[in-house]
Amino acid sequence: MIHTEIPHVYLIPIWCDQLQKEYDYINWVFKLKLTRPQIRIVDVTSFLGQWDPLLREIKISQELIYHYSWHIVLEILKHEMAHQLVTDKGSEENGHGAEFKSFCQKIAVDPRFQRAQSEINLNEIDFESSKGFESNEAVDPEGQRLMEKIEKLLSLAQSSNQNEALAAMEKVNELYEKYNIDRIVRRTEKNNYKYLVINLKSSKVRAHYSIIASILMEHFFVEIVNSDIYDPLNNRKNKTIEIFGTKENLLIAEYVFHFLNRTVEELWKHHAKIHFLDTKYKRSFQLGLLHGFNSKLRVSKENRLKKITDPEISKSLTLLEDDPGLSLFIGMKYPKLSSRKRDTGRVYGSAYSKGLEDGQKIVIHKGVENSATPSTGTFYLKY
Repeated sequence: MIHTEIPHVYLIPIWCDQLQKEYDYINWVFKLKLTRPQIRIVDVTSFLGQWDPLLREIKISQELIYHYSWHIVLEILKHEMAHQLVTDKGSEENGHGAEFKSFCQKIAVDPRFQRAQSEINLNEIDFESSKGFESNEAVDPEGQRLMEKIEKLLSLAQSSNQNEALAAMEKVNELYEKYNIDRIVRRTEKNNYKYLVINLKSSKVRAHYSIIASILMEHFFVEIVNSDIYDPLNNRKNKTIEIFGTKENLLIAEYVFHFLNRTVEELWKHHAKIHFLDTKYKRSFQLGLLHGFNSKLRVSKENRLKKITDPEISKSLTLLEDDPGLSLFIGMKYPKLSSRKRDTGRVYGSAYSKGLEDGQKIVIHKGVENSATPSTGTFYLKY
């Protein structure tokens, strides 16, 4: 648990105020037109949250806030709001029946929180890692085979022979693209979309994070939403990057995000040490690295497209760029989603150019584990 210098006695009213703001936002964004009840934080362990229709108040466990992420607190809050919806719509339904679940779906309550609280295992839920995906869900054999093949190929991509490494990475791209084409063509219920959150633990989004996010969207069949999450123990908001896609695509995108983030940091340290550079050049060099890497991915993709003669495959590739199922899934969680452009700020030409050159040499590969040298990415691409 993160330690804070703010005494808990002062945090309780701050948390209540934050929960009221969260309630108002959920009420507004989903057009619920609910009358806000009193929201109280109570020192209990017998429940996580509770809607009291007689007193018209929502209670949230203090222990829940102390020990679990704000993502989980929000799901419990929405769970109780769904109970309020049942009451305010005049239903006599008790418990977690069909009407309750229909309201949960209306306000995008995570399926794991659409059940009785006694059935929710919070220790198995982690919104900030693919490790938090439900372990008891049905395994997609094709997806599992894809992950196994990609893991083997990324191991080959560690080769010191640049041609071998590039060939392995190119094969990964081909397999990955084919899997997603087949997925779009099938249009079956197997398109089980999920999301995970990368918490930047900062009030600002550094420019290289934004570029990595754009690389993921362009080449790895996922969509990105920039958001923020409240940190209750430190009473601040942290910026987040939310990645949306199928389980397989999220596993790969999560790995690539951390791989690139660590790689550009290590390459900068190496470059700065050799050339005795001031940290003011770091941002320009890292932007160049990522733009160079993205340029290589684009060239590789264009070369693959030139080899395609089947019009059906070409049509499927077009569909991949606008996956309506994924758009619908994101729209359910963020009905009023908006976007804005960012100013990338000042760039130093020489550092950027060198980064652009070195970025062309980056090859995504399996991280070297149990080594004295820090890995460019801990490999956890497990299905």
